[in-house]
Amino acid sequence: MKIIPGQIVADPGEHVLLTGPITGTVTTTDGTVVDVTQPAVVVPADQVDEVAHLVGLRYAAEGHPDDPPDEPFQYEVPKTFVKYEPHPDNSTIVATEES
Repeated sequence: MKIIPGQIVADPGEHVLLTGPITGTVTTTDGTVVDVTQPAVVVPADQVDEVAHLVGLRYAAEGHPDDPPDEPFQYEVPKTFVKYEPHPDNSTIVATEES
Protein backbone atom coordinates (compact mmCIF):
# COMPACT_ATOMS: atom_id res chain seq x y z
CA MET A 1 0.00 0.00 0.00
CA LYS A 2 1.13 3.51 -0.80
CA ILE A 3 -0.31 6.69 0.64
CA ILE A 4 0.14 9.70 -1.62
CA PRO A 5 -1.63 13.04 -1.16
CA GLY A 6 -5.32 12.49 -1.73
CA GLN A 7 -4.95 8.84 -2.64
CA ILE A 8 -4.42 5.43 -1.07
CA VAL A 9 -3.19 2.78 -3.48
CA ALA A 10 -3.48 -0.84 -2.37
CA ASP A 11 -1.61 -3.72 -3.96
CA PRO A 12 -3.73 -6.63 -5.25
CA GLY A 13 -4.79 -8.90 -2.40
CA GLU A 14 -4.12 -6.35 0.36
CA HIS A 15 -6.83 -5.66 2.90
CA VAL A 16 -6.69 -1.95 3.62
CA LEU A 17 -8.56 -0.38 6.51
CA LEU A 18 -9.19 3.38 6.64
CA THR A 19 -8.53 4.48 10.22
CA GLY A 20 -9.22 8.20 10.19
CA PRO A 21 -7.39 10.69 12.39
CA ILE A 22 -6.47 8.36 15.24
CA THR A 23 -3.02 7.80 16.73
CA GLY A 24 -1.44 4.89 18.52
CA THR A 25 -2.06 1.18 18.43
CA VAL A 26 -4.78 -1.39 18.97
CA THR A 27 -4.18 -4.98 20.05
CA THR A 28 -6.28 -7.82 18.69
CA THR A 29 -7.45 -10.68 20.91
CA ASP A 30 -4.56 -12.83 19.67
CA GLY A 31 -2.05 -10.17 20.77
CA THR A 32 -1.29 -8.68 17.35
CA VAL A 33 -0.43 -4.99 17.76
CA VAL A 34 -1.56 -2.80 14.87
CA ASP A 35 -0.35 0.80 14.58
CA VAL A 36 -3.41 2.76 13.41
CA THR A 37 -1.71 6.17 13.24
CA GLN A 38 -1.63 6.29 9.43
CA PRO A 39 -4.88 7.20 7.62
CA ALA A 40 -4.95 3.63 6.26
CA VAL A 41 -3.32 0.38 7.33
CA VAL A 42 -2.87 -3.05 5.78
CA VAL A 43 -4.20 -5.83 8.01
CA PRO A 44 -4.58 -9.59 7.56
CA ALA A 45 -7.94 -10.58 6.06
CA ASP A 46 -8.99 -12.41 9.21
CA GLN A 47 -8.38 -9.32 11.38
CA VAL A 48 -9.99 -6.55 9.29
CA ASP A 49 -13.31 -6.63 11.18
CA GLU A 50 -11.68 -6.79 14.60
CA VAL A 51 -9.26 -3.93 13.92
CA ALA A 52 -12.10 -1.80 12.51
CA HIS A 53 -14.12 -2.57 15.64
CA LEU A 54 -11.20 -1.60 17.89
CA VAL A 55 -10.80 1.70 16.04
CA GLY A 56 -14.54 2.37 16.49
CA LEU A 57 -14.29 1.60 20.20
CA ARG A 58 -11.30 3.93 20.54
CA TYR A 59 -13.24 6.77 18.93
CA ALA A 60 -16.26 6.09 21.15
CA ALA A 61 -14.11 5.99 24.31
CA GLU A 62 -11.73 8.84 23.50
CA GLY A 63 -13.70 11.00 21.09
CA HIS A 64 -13.08 11.64 17.42
CA PRO A 65 -10.81 14.64 16.78
CA ASP A 66 -13.09 15.95 14.03
CA ASP A 67 -16.24 15.88 16.20
CA PRO A 68 -17.24 18.73 18.53
CA PRO A 69 -16.47 17.85 22.17
CA ASP A 70 -20.13 18.23 23.17
CA GLU A 71 -21.23 15.64 20.58
CA PRO A 72 -19.80 12.21 21.49
CA PHE A 73 -18.72 9.91 18.67
CA GLN A 74 -21.56 7.52 17.84
CA TYR A 75 -20.49 3.93 17.23
CA GLU A 76 -23.01 1.16 16.79
CA VAL A 77 -21.38 -2.12 17.78
CA PRO A 78 -21.95 -4.84 15.17
CA LYS A 79 -23.74 -7.92 16.49
CA THR A 80 -20.58 -9.96 15.87
CA PHE A 81 -18.83 -7.97 18.60
CA VAL A 82 -21.57 -7.53 21.20
CA LYS A 83 -19.85 -9.83 23.70
CA TYR A 84 -16.33 -9.04 22.52
CA GLU A 85 -13.62 -8.89 25.16
CA PRO A 86 -10.71 -6.74 23.97
CA HIS A 87 -7.11 -7.68 24.63
CA PRO A 88 -5.98 -6.26 28.02
CA ASP A 89 -3.50 -3.93 26.26
CA ASN A 90 -6.46 -1.92 24.96
CA SER A 91 -6.83 -0.23 28.34
CA THR A 92 -8.94 2.65 27.04
CA ILE A 93 -11.52 0.35 25.50
CA VAL A 94 -14.52 -0.80 27.48
CA ALA A 95 -16.24 -4.00 26.37
CA THR A 96 -19.77 -3.34 25.14
CA GLU A 97 -22.70 -5.29 26.56
CA GLU A 98 -25.86 -6.04 24.62
CA SER A 99 -28.76 -3.94 25.92
